[in-house]
Amino acid sequence: MANDDKTQLYDLLGGLDNLVAALHIDALPLEMQLLIVEHFASVLFKRILLKVQDNEVESVKEALNSGDMDRFTQSISKAIPNAQSYISDEISRTANEFRI
Repeated sequence: MANDDKTQLYDLLGGLDNLVAALHIDALPLEMQLLIVEHFASVLFKRILLKVQDNEVESVKEALNSGDMDRFTQSISKAIPNAQSYISDEISRTANEFRI
Protein backbone atom coordinates (compact mmCIF):
# COMPACT_ATOMS: atom_id res chain seq x y z
CA MET A 1 0.00 0.00 0.00
CA ALA A 2 1.43 3.38 -1.01
CA ASN A 3 1.96 6.10 1.60
CA ASP A 4 -0.91 8.20 0.18
CA ASP A 5 -3.24 5.19 0.48
CA LYS A 6 -2.10 4.59 4.06
CA THR A 7 -2.72 8.22 4.94
CA GLN A 8 -6.20 8.03 3.42
CA LEU A 9 -6.93 4.80 5.28
CA TYR A 10 -5.73 6.30 8.57
CA ASP A 11 -7.92 9.35 7.91
CA LEU A 12 -10.87 7.05 7.26
CA LEU A 13 -10.18 5.39 10.62
CA GLY A 14 -10.02 8.70 12.49
CA GLY A 15 -6.49 9.89 11.82
CA LEU A 16 -3.06 8.65 12.81
CA ASP A 17 -2.94 10.69 16.03
CA ASN A 18 -6.29 9.29 17.17
CA LEU A 19 -5.22 5.74 16.37
CA VAL A 20 -1.97 6.19 18.33
CA ALA A 21 -3.95 7.58 21.28
CA ALA A 22 -6.56 4.79 21.11
CA LEU A 23 -3.79 2.20 21.20
CA HIS A 24 -1.93 3.99 24.02
CA ILE A 25 1.34 3.85 22.11
CA ASP A 26 2.22 7.54 22.07
CA ALA A 27 5.30 6.93 24.28
CA LEU A 28 6.84 4.60 21.69
CA PRO A 29 9.23 5.78 18.96
CA LEU A 30 7.50 6.99 15.79
CA GLU A 31 8.77 4.06 13.71
CA MET A 32 7.26 1.58 16.18
CA GLN A 33 3.99 3.54 16.29
CA LEU A 34 3.73 3.36 12.51
CA LEU A 35 4.37 -0.40 12.47
CA ILE A 36 1.74 -1.03 15.13
CA VAL A 37 -0.82 1.26 13.49
CA GLU A 38 -0.21 -0.39 10.12
CA HIS A 39 -0.82 -3.84 11.61
CA PHE A 40 -3.83 -2.54 13.55
CA ALA A 41 -5.30 -1.00 10.38
CA SER A 42 -4.80 -4.26 8.50
CA VAL A 43 -6.64 -6.29 11.15
CA LEU A 44 -9.36 -3.67 11.48
CA PHE A 45 -9.76 -3.45 7.72
CA LYS A 46 -10.26 -7.23 7.49
CA ARG A 47 -12.89 -7.11 10.25
CA ILE A 48 -14.72 -4.34 8.43
CA LEU A 49 -14.69 -6.33 5.19
CA LEU A 50 -16.26 -9.29 6.99
CA LYS A 51 -19.28 -7.10 7.73
CA VAL A 52 -19.91 -6.27 4.06
CA GLN A 53 -23.24 -7.58 2.83
CA ASP A 54 -22.88 -10.44 0.34
CA ASN A 55 -24.48 -8.59 -2.55
CA GLU A 56 -21.94 -5.74 -2.16
CA VAL A 57 -18.72 -7.78 -1.91
CA GLU A 58 -17.75 -7.43 -5.57
CA SER A 59 -18.40 -3.70 -5.56
CA VAL A 60 -16.27 -3.22 -2.44
CA LYS A 61 -13.47 -5.38 -3.91
CA GLU A 62 -13.51 -3.32 -7.11
CA ALA A 63 -13.37 -0.08 -5.11
CA LEU A 64 -10.54 -1.44 -3.00
CA ASN A 65 -8.56 -2.62 -6.00
CA SER A 66 -9.02 0.74 -7.71
CA GLY A 67 -6.89 2.38 -5.01
CA ASP A 68 -9.41 5.23 -4.80
CA MET A 69 -10.13 5.65 -1.08
CA ASP A 70 -13.07 7.99 -1.73
CA ARG A 71 -14.69 5.33 -3.89
CA PHE A 72 -13.88 2.71 -1.26
CA THR A 73 -15.43 4.86 1.49
CA GLN A 74 -18.60 5.30 -0.54
CA SER A 75 -18.70 1.59 -1.28
CA ILE A 76 -18.30 0.66 2.40
CA SER A 77 -21.02 3.14 3.36
CA LYS A 78 -23.38 1.49 0.90
CA ALA A 79 -22.37 -2.07 1.86
CA ILE A 80 -22.55 -1.82 5.65
CA PRO A 81 -25.65 -0.49 7.39
CA ASN A 82 -24.66 2.37 9.74
CA ALA A 83 -21.08 2.08 8.46
CA GLN A 84 -19.61 5.03 10.36
CA SER A 85 -21.03 3.83 13.67
CA TYR A 86 -19.92 0.26 12.98
CA ILE A 87 -16.40 1.40 12.06
CA SER A 88 -16.16 3.50 15.24
CA ASP A 89 -17.29 0.57 17.38
CA GLU A 90 -14.91 -1.80 15.61
CA ILE A 91 -12.01 0.61 16.14
CA SER A 92 -12.74 0.55 19.88
CA ARG A 93 -13.07 -3.24 20.04
CA THR A 94 -9.92 -3.83 18.02
CA ALA A 95 -7.96 -1.19 19.94
CA ASN A 96 -8.81 -2.98 23.19
CA GLU A 97 -7.17 -6.11 21.79
CA PHE A 98 -4.09 -4.22 20.58
CA ARG A 99 -3.30 -2.19 23.67
CA ILE A 100 0.12 -2.68 25.17
